[in-house]
Amino acid sequence: MPSHFSTHLRDAIRINRERQPYYASQTGGRSRWLSRWLVLSEYLCLPLAHYFDRKAAPFNARGIGIVADDFIDMVHILPAETPPPLQGVAGPTTRARVKSALGTYRKEGLQALSAGDYQTICASTAATLAWLSVEERQCGASFAMSRHLLESIGFAALHADAYLKADPATATLARQLTGVQLRLADAGVLSDRLAQQCHHLGAGIIINDVPTIPFLEGWHEAGENAR
Repeated sequence: MPSHFSTHLRDAIRINRERQPYYASQTGGRSRWLSRWLVLSEYLCLPLAHYFDRKAAPFNARGIGIVADDFIDMVHILPAETPPPLQGVAGPTTRARVKSALGTYRKEGLQALSAGDYQTICASTAATLAWLSVEERQCGASFAMSRHLLESIGFAALHADAYLKADPATATLARQLTGVQLRLADAGVLSDRLAQQCHHLGAGIIINDVPTIPFLEGWHEAGENAR
């Protein structure tokens, strides 16, 4: 049985554990709480990951990549020693603005999902990522976890229509996979706040520990092909 989601999480748990001492040495121990929180949250997600792997297995066996193709291999992360490109700490006003924008994105995304409108979710995700990039540049701080969650949502939504064309029976699983991630769209702001304090000390926690998800490339390519 494929175990792509659960394997992704187990790899993330291993990497966060392996890198915890290095980040702690870079931050005088300030990163330890965040490292432990990341590992705990990944463990808590494992039962859900096993559910998705099990439901996807019959489709995967027929060459339909639902769930299996929606997660990027952790081999593509940066070395732990890579310095964060942005080392600022966002102020409370900026954090509140980001939290509010992601909350609105979540609400509108769930409405689109209820209508099976994955194109709207993709467009909204691309627009929100662009907006977040501007916020990051203006405050000089990285919202790496929020960005990762957005890219993952967009990636699942981008693939959903292709899965539906291959087999309409994927509809429930595609909706569940996109929906569970949408509900967490603004959940990364707390992790980003803690991570920014580590970035300020030169430790690239989270930034270095998640793979870049090629949602925007896929979305732009889809747009080019549609023209």
